[in-house]
Amino acid sequence: MKGREARGRKGTGTGSRRRGEAGADAAGYSSFGMGRISGSSEPGTKSARVLPVADGYCSRPVETFDLPCLPSRRRDSHKGDHGHVLVVAGSRGMVGAACLAAMGALRGGAGLVTVAVPEPIWDVVAGRVPDALTAGLPAGRGGAISLKAAETILELCAGRDVLAIGPGLSADPEARKAAARAAMDAPLPAVIDADAINALAGRCADLGARPPSAAVRAGGEAILPPRIVTPHPGEMGRLLSLSTEEVQRDRAGSAAAAARFGRCVAVLKGYKSIVSDGAKFFVNRTGGPGMARGGAGDVLAGLLGALVAQGLDAFDAACLGVHLHGLAGEMAAAELTEEGMTASDIAAFLPKAWMRYRETVGRVLVRPAGDPD
Repeated sequence: MKGREARGRKGTGTGSRRRGEAGADAAGYSSFGMGRISGSSEPGTKSARVLPVADGYCSRPVETFDLPCLPSRRRDSHKGDHGHVLVVAGSRGMVGAACLAAMGALRGGAGLVTVAVPEPIWDVVAGRVPDALTAGLPAGRGGAISLKAAETILELCAGRDVLAIGPGLSADPEARKAAARAAMDAPLPAVIDADAINALAGRCADLGARPPSAAVRAGGEAILPPRIVTPHPGEMGRLLSLSTEEVQRDRAGSAAAAARFGRCVAVLKGYKSIVSDGAKFFVNRTGGPGMARGGAGDVLAGLLGALVAQGLDAFDAACLGVHLHGLAGEMAAAELTEEGMTASDIAAFLPKAWMRYRETVGRVLVRPAGDPD
């Protein structure tokens, strides 16, 4: 995406997936009329199922769902064909978050990755992730981005395809204000994670009510660039003004509520992560307890950004991303043990997860060399 003009990638819109408007009343998001995913509606031999969201209880799935197919690369492709991800992450004391998100994007297949971090940690990140470009952001005395960084982030969006924002930005008040503005106003598809989600606490509906000025032109039509939010249960609770316990009691309903109110794709992380676009669900079946450690979500944020940058729409990118992320975690645990693996190992095992994927659905569609599409 150059400036505010969309390239026409498949990942530039999600509006066609929405079915109707939200059904919550003034009491709050917890009354949202979504179908729950019960024991009877979980998948069997498939890795997941898509469950359509109806007005009432969704007792069982009506269609199976194969993983999205990311076409194999043309033999004559170049780095510009595979997208440029802008990762905004990190602060003093959380350098690793920026590095892990960057590695998630790189291992996810992005042709180019730029990591934008507070200036005090710029050199450290550049030294730890030599495969990525780097940029410095204005910082406050605490080593987190300052309010001025919001404008810099929006300027950096020019020439990039996707924004992944939030890992390790800290709870600093100015950092939160900058993150919220960038997440709302960036003229790119965006993955909103961690501290950027916390910056939008209680403001899910604001995310869905972005002003027309945030729209970009695609095919002669003004569209709002899609958003993917990736909360764990606590972050989802803050986003929807619910308790963590309320979120966990109705994980599917919470994911669908966030998607409907925020006009986004919501990924509720945890055991059997749930993806919803407000019209249907995807229940992930990969992963394990070895992934329950700090930094795992940072890798996922970068990975999702890479998949959108390569042309998948937001819902498909989220479904494939959580599958690959969990599969990499399984493979890391099998070799290193659940106790001994780290979040860095999840990124390191993504190539093996890609190999497994390519052995199955990933070879269904192959772009021939010279195909202009």
